[in-house]
Amino acid sequence: MGDAGLNTFSGNTLRNLKEIEEDLNSIQKFSQLWSALGASRYPIILLIDDISYLNPTEASLFSLFASIPPNVKVVLSFSASSTAYLPFVQNDYAHFQLNGFSQADAKSFSKQYLSTYSKALSVQQEDILASWVLAKQPRCLSVLLNELVSFGQYDALNEYMSGYCRLNEVGQFYDSVLRRLSADYGFEEIGRTLLMLSLTLEGFTEDEVKSMADINQILWSQLRVEMSSWLTNKGGRYCIGDTQMVEAIERYFAQDDECIDDSRHEIISALLDEEEILSHPLTFADYNYRMKQFCYHDSYRYKVEITYQCYKMQEWDILKDWICDVEIFEILYRTNRSLLEDSWKAIMNDNPEVTPEVYAELDFDEIDSFLIPVIANDMATFLSSSFHLTKAAAAVSEKSMEGAAMPLIAKSVLKMNEGCRYARNEEYETACD
Repeated sequence: MGDAGLNTFSGNTLRNLKEIEEDLNSIQKFSQLWSALGASRYPIILLIDDISYLNPTEASLFSLFASIPPNVKVVLSFSASSTAYLPFVQNDYAHFQLNGFSQADAKSFSKQYLSTYSKALSVQQEDILASWVLAKQPRCLSVLLNELVSFGQYDALNEYMSGYCRLNEVGQFYDSVLRRLSADYGFEEIGRTLLMLSLTLEGFTEDEVKSMADINQILWSQLRVEMSSWLTNKGGRYCIGDTQMVEAIERYFAQDDECIDDSRHEIISALLDEEEILSHPLTFADYNYRMKQFCYHDSYRYKVEITYQCYKMQEWDILKDWICDVEIFEILYRTNRSLLEDSWKAIMNDNPEVTPEVYAELDFDEIDSFLIPVIANDMATFLSSSFHLTKAAAAVSEKSMEGAAMPLIAKSVLKMNEGCRYARNEEYETACD
């Protein structure tokens, strides 16, 4: 955005809305964000996707939107059945409310969408589509249009369309799409593939999907086209981000929670089998200029994914042993601090005697000497700011000075890491000169 005032907000400053709803400290940070955004000389649009899960009675959360700066516009999305938007309307926070496509919009969108595939509908077919209740929802309409693109029997197209257009609920419509995919490609293959894609946090590459789901290239290529309207591609990694489709997949392919946990176990086992990738050591080269970002390696993505799957399965003992590792801590702290905090909160809730203070007892002997002061500082900051464990934070901070002298470059980088509570500034002046 171009303003130095926004630089103080890192990727970990604001976490997801579920946490903001429960965490007063995050609410205060949200208020601070408004101040920073308001100080910008640029007009800003803030997109907050899917607020459907929020509690409409949570006044402290919704009151945040009473003080939006005049140069900031906020766009919110929610599912058609959600009532989460009501507080915005009741408190006059909503300036414009979009109610989806009109019939004319649906016709125009359909014509443009199908033309990219060199296809067109008859006037009668356009009328069938435009009269569909769910056609006013762009996501549902695009999914149905993608179904029509994949349908090869033109003579039966009217009947095929009418079958879908009789469905007036999103859940029923998505169930129909999944039934068709299962009939075409096989229930087991489709179920295994879609469950993995819906359960992942970071997404999987093509090769990872084929390996985990045990499908061949031809089937994956066909599925990728079939699912193009609701499959998310995150830089070459695939996942299913449509929350209603995720719910439909779990409802249709998973008989119970145990089935979902089995899929999570398969994901973990598949990632742990990649020993060559997981053996990549944490190195000083993984930190880029001013420590503002953490350079990604597949090893780190795998370790974050394993943490997330253990967390979702509520395997607290396994999760505790997993994150009580110096390198795992640093990877999570740098790439997904909210997951690290959530994991510890859940572990402590399950067993109050286990706390992040155990980090003060960890051995740093196998860590690159260039990284010891950096990781110790991150760990101390985490213990203090997230859990107010100041004694443990001080003990961890002291580890940065144990053993060999701190390399000058590590001192310089640590000092440049703005906001570090435990940086010993007086010791860095010489190193940075």
